[in-house]
Amino acid sequence: MVHHDFSQQPDFEVADPRVQFVENPARTGWADWGLILGIQRTIEHCLDHFDFDYFQLLSPVDMPIRPMAEFEAFLVGSQQDFFCDTISLDADEMAFLSFAYRVYALEGSLPYRVLWRLWLAYFGSEPETEGRAGLAIPLTGRTLADGRLAPTARAAAQASRWIVERLRQRDPLLRRYPVHIGGMWFGASRKGCEHLVRQLRDPDFIARFRHYFCAGEMLFNTAVASSGLPSGQGNHAISHYVGARPQWIGVEDLDDLVTSGRFFARKFPDQPDAPVRSRMLERLGLPSQLRSRPSPLPLAEPAPVAEPGDAVPIGAVDAADLEGNGPGHSSATHADPVTSGAYGRA
Repeated sequence: MVHHDFSQQPDFEVADPRVQFVENPARTGWADWGLILGIQRTIEHCLDHFDFDYFQLLSPVDMPIRPMAEFEAFLVGSQQDFFCDTISLDADEMAFLSFAYRVYALEGSLPYRVLWRLWLAYFGSEPETEGRAGLAIPLTGRTLADGRLAPTARAAAQASRWIVERLRQRDPLLRRYPVHIGGMWFGASRKGCEHLVRQLRDPDFIARFRHYFCAGEMLFNTAVASSGLPSGQGNHAISHYVGARPQWIGVEDLDDLVTSGRFFARKFPDQPDAPVRSRMLERLGLPSQLRSRPSPLPLAEPAPVAEPGDAVPIGAVDAADLEGNGPGHSSATHADPVTSGAYGRA
Protein backbone atom coordinates (compact mmCIF):
# COMPACT_ATOMS: atom_id res chain seq x y z
CA MET A 1 0.00 0.00 0.00
CA VAL A 2 1.49 3.32 -1.10
CA HIS A 3 0.55 6.86 -0.12
CA HIS A 4 1.69 9.23 -2.84
CA ASP A 5 1.08 12.96 -3.18
CA PHE A 6 0.17 13.20 -6.87
CA SER A 7 -0.08 16.98 -6.65
CA GLN A 8 3.71 17.02 -6.43
CA GLN A 9 4.51 14.18 -8.83
CA PRO A 10 1.47 13.43 -11.01
CA ASP A 11 3.21 10.95 -13.35
CA PHE A 12 4.35 8.55 -10.59
CA GLU A 13 3.45 4.91 -11.21
CA VAL A 14 4.40 1.44 -10.04
CA ALA A 15 4.21 -1.33 -12.61
CA ASP A 16 3.18 -4.11 -10.22
CA PRO A 17 -0.43 -5.30 -9.84
CA ARG A 18 0.13 -6.05 -6.15
CA VAL A 19 0.69 -2.36 -5.35
CA GLN A 20 -2.30 -0.21 -4.44
CA PHE A 21 -2.51 3.51 -3.72
CA VAL A 22 -4.26 5.29 -0.87
CA GLU A 23 -7.44 6.99 -1.99
CA ASN A 24 -7.63 10.74 -1.41
CA PRO A 25 -3.93 11.22 -0.51
CA ALA A 26 -2.90 14.19 1.61
CA ARG A 27 -0.76 17.09 0.41
CA THR A 28 2.54 16.36 2.15
CA GLY A 29 5.63 18.36 3.02
CA TRP A 30 8.71 18.10 5.15
CA ALA A 31 7.87 18.15 8.88
CA ASP A 32 4.39 19.60 8.28
CA TRP A 33 0.95 18.36 9.29
CA GLY A 34 0.27 16.96 5.83
CA LEU A 35 2.73 14.16 6.53
CA ILE A 36 0.71 13.10 9.59
CA LEU A 37 -2.51 13.30 7.56
CA GLY A 38 -0.94 11.09 4.92
CA ILE A 39 -0.05 8.48 7.52
CA GLN A 40 -3.52 8.69 9.06
CA ARG A 41 -5.19 8.18 5.68
CA THR A 42 -2.90 5.25 4.94
CA ILE A 43 -3.86 3.54 8.20
CA GLU A 44 -7.55 4.28 7.68
CA HIS A 45 -7.42 2.93 4.11
CA CYS A 46 -5.80 -0.29 5.29
CA LEU A 47 -8.34 -0.73 8.10
CA ASP A 48 -11.23 -0.16 5.68
CA HIS A 49 -10.01 -2.34 2.82
CA PHE A 50 -7.81 -5.12 4.21
CA ASP A 51 -8.06 -7.84 6.83
CA PHE A 52 -4.47 -7.44 7.99
CA ASP A 53 -2.61 -8.44 11.14
CA TYR A 54 0.24 -5.94 11.05
CA PHE A 55 1.05 -2.54 9.55
CA GLN A 56 4.62 -1.28 9.05
CA LEU A 57 5.22 2.33 8.04
CA LEU A 58 8.12 2.84 5.62
CA SER A 59 9.50 5.87 3.80
CA PRO A 60 11.15 6.04 0.36
CA VAL A 61 14.60 5.86 1.99
CA ASP A 62 13.80 2.68 3.98
CA MET A 63 14.53 -0.89 2.91
CA PRO A 64 14.21 -4.32 4.49
CA ILE A 65 17.57 -5.74 5.54
CA ARG A 66 16.37 -9.23 6.48
CA PRO A 67 13.98 -11.59 4.69
CA MET A 68 10.31 -10.87 5.26
CA ALA A 69 9.78 -14.47 6.35
CA GLU A 70 12.02 -13.77 9.36
CA PHE A 71 10.08 -10.62 10.14
CA GLU A 72 6.76 -12.46 9.99
CA ALA A 73 8.08 -15.18 12.30
CA PHE A 74 9.27 -12.49 14.71
CA LEU A 75 5.83 -10.84 14.73
CA VAL A 76 4.04 -14.12 15.39
CA GLY A 77 6.14 -14.67 18.49
CA SER A 78 6.22 -11.10 19.76
CA GLN A 79 2.64 -10.54 20.99
CA GLN A 80 3.26 -6.77 20.78
CA ASP A 81 0.75 -4.28 19.45
CA PHE A 82 3.39 -1.64 18.69
CA PHE A 83 7.00 -1.39 17.69
CA CYS A 84 7.85 2.27 18.04
CA ASP A 85 10.93 4.11 19.31
CA THR A 86 10.04 6.23 22.34
CA ILE A 87 11.84 8.36 24.91
CA SER A 88 9.95 9.98 27.78
CA LEU A 89 10.88 13.66 28.06
CA ASP A 90 9.95 13.58 31.75
CA ALA A 91 12.54 10.86 32.37
CA ASP A 92 15.44 11.85 30.10
CA GLU A 93 17.36 15.07 30.79
CA MET A 94 19.22 15.30 27.47
CA ALA A 95 16.09 14.57 25.44
CA PHE A 96 14.07 17.12 27.42
CA LEU A 97 16.62 19.90 27.01
CA SER A 98 17.09 19.08 23.33
CA PHE A 99 13.37 19.08 22.46
CA ALA A 100 11.83 21.51 24.97
CA TYR A 101 11.71 24.46 22.57
CA ARG A 102 9.57 22.64 20.01
CA VAL A 103 7.56 20.31 22.26
CA TYR A 104 6.24 22.91 24.69
CA ALA A 105 6.15 26.14 22.68
CA LEU A 106 4.45 27.11 19.43
CA GLU A 107 6.85 27.72 16.58
CA GLY A 108 7.76 31.38 16.29
CA SER A 109 6.32 32.35 19.68
CA LEU A 110 8.33 34.19 22.33
CA PRO A 111 8.70 31.07 24.54
CA TYR A 112 9.86 29.12 21.47
CA ARG A 113 12.56 31.67 20.69
CA VAL A 114 13.66 31.94 24.31
CA LEU A 115 13.87 28.16 24.72
CA TRP A 116 15.82 28.01 21.46
CA ARG A 117 18.34 30.53 22.79
CA LEU A 118 18.61 28.46 25.97
CA TRP A 119 19.18 25.39 23.76
CA LEU A 120 22.16 27.18 22.23
CA ALA A 121 23.40 28.28 25.65
CA TYR A 122 23.24 24.72 26.96
CA PHE A 123 24.51 22.72 23.99
CA GLY A 124 26.46 25.21 21.87
CA SER A 125 26.06 25.39 18.10
CA GLU A 126 27.34 21.91 17.19
CA PRO A 127 27.30 19.44 20.10
CA GLU A 128 28.29 15.83 19.68
CA THR A 129 25.25 13.60 19.23
CA GLU A 130 24.26 9.97 19.38
CA GLY A 131 21.46 8.14 17.67
CA ARG A 132 18.75 7.18 20.15
CA ALA A 133 15.17 6.13 19.43
CA GLY A 134 15.59 7.10 15.79
CA LEU A 135 16.70 10.68 16.56
CA ALA A 136 19.95 12.56 17.11
CA ILE A 137 20.26 13.41 20.82
CA PRO A 138 23.17 15.49 22.15
CA LEU A 139 25.50 13.66 24.53
CA THR A 140 26.12 16.50 26.96
CA GLY A 141 25.91 20.21 27.51
CA ARG A 142 28.80 22.65 27.21
CA THR A 143 31.57 21.82 29.68
CA LEU A 144 34.61 23.47 31.23
CA ALA A 145 38.16 22.23 30.70
CA ASP A 146 37.86 19.96 33.76
CA GLY A 147 34.75 18.30 32.38
CA ARG A 148 32.24 20.02 34.66
CA LEU A 149 29.10 21.49 33.16
CA ALA A 150 29.65 25.15 32.30
CA PRO A 151 27.79 27.59 34.60
CA THR A 152 25.97 29.12 31.62
CA ALA A 153 24.80 25.67 30.57
CA ARG A 154 23.61 24.87 34.10
CA ALA A 155 21.69 28.14 34.22
CA ALA A 156 20.17 27.46 30.78
CA ALA A 157 18.92 24.04 31.93
CA GLN A 158 17.32 25.53 35.04
CA ALA A 159 15.71 28.33 33.04
CA SER A 160 14.38 25.85 30.45
CA ARG A 161 12.70 23.74 33.12
CA TRP A 162 11.22 26.83 34.80
CA ILE A 163 9.75 28.09 31.51
CA VAL A 164 8.32 24.69 30.60
CA GLU A 165 6.71 24.37 34.02
CA ARG A 166 5.07 27.78 33.62
CA LEU A 167 3.80 26.78 30.16
CA ARG A 168 2.37 23.56 31.57
CA GLN A 169 0.56 25.45 34.30
CA ARG A 170 -1.04 27.74 31.74
CA ASP A 171 -2.08 25.07 29.23
CA PRO A 172 -4.05 22.00 30.43
CA LEU A 173 -3.25 20.11 27.22
CA LEU A 174 0.48 20.29 28.03
CA ARG A 175 -0.25 18.72 31.41
CA ARG A 176 -2.65 16.12 30.03
CA TYR A 177 -0.27 14.49 27.55
CA PRO A 178 3.22 13.63 28.86
CA VAL A 179 5.28 13.68 25.69
CA HIS A 180 7.39 10.87 24.29
CA ILE A 181 9.63 11.47 21.29
CA GLY A 182 11.27 9.20 18.73
CA GLY A 183 11.46 8.21 15.11
CA MET A 184 8.08 8.02 13.42
CA TRP A 185 8.53 4.87 11.32
CA PHE A 186 6.49 2.59 13.57
CA GLY A 187 4.81 -0.77 13.21
CA ALA A 188 1.44 -1.71 14.72
CA SER A 189 -1.02 -4.56 14.97
CA ARG A 190 -4.54 -4.03 13.73
CA LYS A 191 -5.57 -3.28 17.31
CA GLY A 192 -2.73 -0.77 17.56
CA CYS A 193 -3.80 0.90 14.31
CA GLU A 194 -7.36 1.24 15.60
CA HIS A 195 -6.00 2.96 18.71
CA LEU A 196 -3.93 5.37 16.61
CA VAL A 197 -6.92 6.31 14.47
CA ARG A 198 -8.99 7.01 17.60
CA GLN A 199 -6.24 9.29 18.86
CA LEU A 200 -5.91 11.01 15.50
CA ARG A 201 -9.65 11.73 15.56
CA ASP A 202 -9.56 13.09 19.13
CA PRO A 203 -9.77 16.91 18.91
CA ASP A 204 -7.92 17.45 22.20
CA PHE A 205 -5.09 15.11 21.26
CA ILE A 206 -4.70 16.75 17.87
CA ALA A 207 -4.84 20.22 19.43
CA ARG A 208 -1.87 19.26 21.63
CA PHE A 209 0.36 18.68 18.61
CA ARG A 210 -1.26 20.40 15.61
CA HIS A 211 0.82 23.59 15.59
CA TYR A 212 4.12 22.24 16.87
CA PHE A 213 7.21 21.88 14.72
CA CYS A 214 7.80 18.39 13.28
CA ALA A 215 4.94 16.91 15.30
CA GLY A 216 5.42 13.47 13.78
CA GLU A 217 8.41 12.89 16.06
CA MET A 218 6.21 13.18 19.15
CA LEU A 219 2.55 12.57 18.23
CA PHE A 220 2.75 8.89 17.29
CA ASN A 221 5.28 8.13 20.03
CA THR A 222 3.07 9.76 22.67
CA ALA A 223 0.00 7.93 21.36
CA VAL A 224 1.84 4.61 21.57
CA ALA A 225 3.30 5.25 25.03
CA SER A 226 -0.08 6.25 26.45
CA SER A 227 -2.03 3.40 24.84
CA GLY A 228 -1.58 0.81 27.58
CA LEU A 229 -1.00 -1.77 24.84
CA PRO A 230 2.09 -4.03 24.73
CA SER A 231 4.86 -2.30 22.83
CA GLY A 232 8.53 -2.62 21.99
CA GLN A 233 11.13 -0.39 20.39
CA GLY A 234 11.13 0.10 16.63
CA ASN A 235 12.52 -2.33 14.08
CA HIS A 236 14.62 0.19 12.13
CA ALA A 237 18.40 0.46 12.15
CA ILE A 238 19.46 4.05 11.49
CA SER A 239 22.65 4.95 9.65
CA HIS A 240 25.30 6.83 11.64
CA TYR A 241 24.73 10.46 12.47
CA VAL A 242 26.84 13.46 11.65
CA GLY A 243 25.41 16.21 13.80
CA ALA A 244 21.64 16.01 13.42
CA ARG A 245 21.43 13.98 10.25
CA PRO A 246 21.75 10.28 9.53
CA GLN A 247 24.07 9.78 6.59
CA TRP A 248 23.29 7.92 3.40
CA ILE A 249 23.88 4.19 3.71
CA GLY A 250 26.70 2.82 1.54
CA VAL A 251 27.68 -0.69 0.45
CA GLU A 252 30.31 -0.71 3.18
CA ASP A 253 27.57 -0.37 5.83
CA LEU A 254 25.53 -3.44 4.88
CA ASP A 255 27.36 -5.99 7.05
CA ASP A 256 26.77 -3.93 10.19
CA LEU A 257 23.14 -3.31 9.29
CA VAL A 258 22.36 -6.96 8.65
CA THR A 259 23.81 -7.94 12.03
CA SER A 260 22.04 -5.12 13.90
CA GLY A 261 19.12 -7.33 14.92
CA ARG A 262 16.66 -4.99 13.15
CA PHE A 263 14.54 -5.77 10.11
CA PHE A 264 14.59 -2.43 8.26
CA ALA A 265 17.14 0.35 7.80
CA ARG A 266 17.33 3.97 6.73
CA LYS A 267 18.58 6.15 5.05
CA PHE A 268 19.22 4.45 1.73
CA PRO A 269 19.84 6.78 -1.25
CA ASP A 270 16.55 7.75 -2.81
CA GLN A 271 17.51 6.64 -6.35
CA PRO A 272 15.87 3.24 -7.04
CA ASP A 273 18.93 1.97 -8.95
CA ALA A 274 21.56 3.14 -6.43
CA PRO A 275 24.27 0.42 -6.16
CA VAL A 276 23.71 -0.08 -2.44
CA ARG A 277 20.02 -0.78 -3.03
CA SER A 278 20.84 -3.36 -5.70
CA ARG A 279 23.40 -5.00 -3.42
CA MET A 280 20.87 -5.16 -0.57
CA LEU A 281 18.30 -6.81 -2.85
CA GLU A 282 20.92 -9.34 -3.91
CA ARG A 283 21.66 -10.17 -0.28
CA LEU A 284 17.95 -10.72 0.31
CA GLY A 285 17.88 -13.14 -2.61
CA LEU A 286 15.26 -11.25 -4.58
CA PRO A 287 15.01 -12.27 -8.24
CA SER A 288 16.11 -9.70 -10.77
CA GLN A 289 12.62 -9.15 -12.19
CA LEU A 290 11.50 -7.76 -8.82
CA ARG A 291 14.18 -5.09 -8.76
CA SER A 292 13.49 -1.49 -9.69
CA ARG A 293 13.73 -0.26 -13.23
CA PRO A 294 16.61 2.15 -13.94
CA SER A 295 16.03 5.59 -12.51
CA PRO A 296 16.06 8.66 -14.77
CA LEU A 297 17.82 10.49 -11.96
CA PRO A 298 21.61 10.84 -11.94
CA LEU A 299 23.50 8.59 -9.55
CA ALA A 300 25.62 11.38 -8.10
CA GLU A 301 25.82 11.35 -4.31
CA PRO A 302 22.63 13.10 -3.10
CA ALA A 303 22.89 16.33 -1.16
CA PRO A 304 22.06 16.17 2.56
CA VAL A 305 18.32 16.15 3.04
CA ALA A 306 16.40 17.15 6.12
CA GLU A 307 13.34 15.04 6.86
CA PRO A 308 11.60 13.71 9.95
CA GLY A 309 14.24 12.01 12.02
CA ASP A 310 16.75 14.77 11.25
CA ALA A 311 14.99 17.58 13.06
CA VAL A 312 17.25 18.18 16.07
CA PRO A 313 18.77 21.49 15.02
CA ILE A 314 22.46 20.67 15.49
CA GLY A 315 24.38 23.33 13.60
CA ALA A 316 21.19 24.48 11.91
CA VAL A 317 21.84 28.09 12.88
CA ASP A 318 25.19 29.82 12.69
CA ALA A 319 25.93 32.87 14.79
CA ALA A 320 25.33 35.13 11.80
CA ASP A 321 21.87 33.60 11.31
CA LEU A 322 20.54 34.07 14.83
CA GLU A 323 18.76 37.30 14.05
CA GLY A 324 17.65 36.10 10.62
CA ASN A 325 16.26 32.64 10.01
CA GLY A 326 15.82 31.72 13.65
CA PRO A 327 15.45 28.20 15.03
CA GLY A 328 14.88 25.23 12.84
CA HIS A 329 16.02 26.75 9.55
CA SER A 330 19.07 25.70 7.61
CA SER A 331 20.58 25.99 4.18
CA ALA A 332 20.20 22.25 3.59
CA THR A 333 17.74 21.10 0.96
CA HIS A 334 14.37 20.11 2.42
CA ALA A 335 12.76 17.24 0.55
CA ASP A 336 9.01 16.78 0.60
CA PRO A 337 8.24 13.18 1.58
CA VAL A 338 5.94 12.70 -1.38
CA THR A 339 5.63 8.95 -1.07
CA SER A 340 5.41 6.59 1.85
CA GLY A 341 4.53 2.94 1.98
CA ALA A 342 3.14 0.32 4.29
CA TYR A 343 3.97 -3.34 4.55
CA GLY A 344 1.03 -5.39 5.77
CA ARG A 345 0.85 -9.01 6.88
CA ALA A 346 -2.50 -10.51 6.05
